[in-house]
Amino acid sequence: MKVLITGGTGFIGSHLSRMLLREGADVVIAGDPAQRKTPWPWSEAQQRAFVPLDVCDKEAVTRLVAKARPDEVYHLAAQSLPALSWREPERTMLVNAQGTLHLFEAMKVAGIRPRTFVACSSAEYGIVPPEQTPVREDRVLQPVHPYGVSKVAQDLLSYQYWKNDGIPAIRGRIFNTTGPGKSADAPGDFAERVVAAEKAGAKTIRVGNLTPRRDLSDVRDQARAIVAITRHGAPGDVYNLCTGRTITIQQLVDAFLKHARIPLAPEQDPALLRPTDEPVIWGDNAKLVKATGYQAKVPLERTVSDMLAQVRGEHVELD
Repeated sequence: MKVLITGGTGFIGSHLSRMLLREGADVVIAGDPAQRKTPWPWSEAQQRAFVPLDVCDKEAVTRLVAKARPDEVYHLAAQSLPALSWREPERTMLVNAQGTLHLFEAMKVAGIRPRTFVACSSAEYGIVPPEQTPVREDRVLQPVHPYGVSKVAQDLLSYQYWKNDGIPAIRGRIFNTTGPGKSADAPGDFAERVVAAEKAGAKTIRVGNLTPRRDLSDVRDQARAIVAITRHGAPGDVYNLCTGRTITIQQLVDAFLKHARIPLAPEQDPALLRPTDEPVIWGDNAKLVKATGYQAKVPLERTVSDMLAQVRGEHVELD
């Protein structure tokens, strides 16, 4: 089995490549070496499998696809930060939309039709009223920032290339994903604040709004879901990749405080309160479950303890 992962230096890509290499797949991990975010050294197998790639470089993408000739493609390359998309909307669209276009065109040039997973996003749905959750895949797409719009473009391009060119693309709308190695999200921030407080002997950690509810997946579960839906999903179709349940930010904070090594209390910081904050992000994963039998396996307690251990510099069992 030959596998190509774009965005393989990112958070999900690093976990996914580790899992596929362990299965015995012949993996090419393509990405920007400067973008590696994993806080631990890659395995020797991952280092050997890595090739640099900018998906905005059409010729480079075409050459790589022609050389690799993969049976499976996991397209994770993206500018993935909604906040940054407001400051860099053009780059966001170039990387996410044009990068996806380059990948599909490269497959056409190479004359191959690999099963292809395209990492779409729950951000495509926009702000969904709580009474209309959990959200299903047939909901109208109303993104509220450039990142969400760029993901809609990826989503629809994937459908187009399946419908017109027969490339078996599967679209996965990924909901909130965290775990060891994640930064720039609420769980990652909480882990860093708890460890900083432990070192300083502080009594509190700063928090923002604790009432929102989130459908939160551990990255190890999300990697399993991605592989399962790529292999068993219907080409051209779209699936929510999520747990199908929610927790409040208060529950998340409580879990981090439970695993802190000193007594800590949450202290609300007005600077962390957002002007707008979706009250609930919650996906219906019935299609995913029906197609694959998927069930999330990693409990919140393990996710939290592993994230804290990683920030402390301790060993984390990644598999």
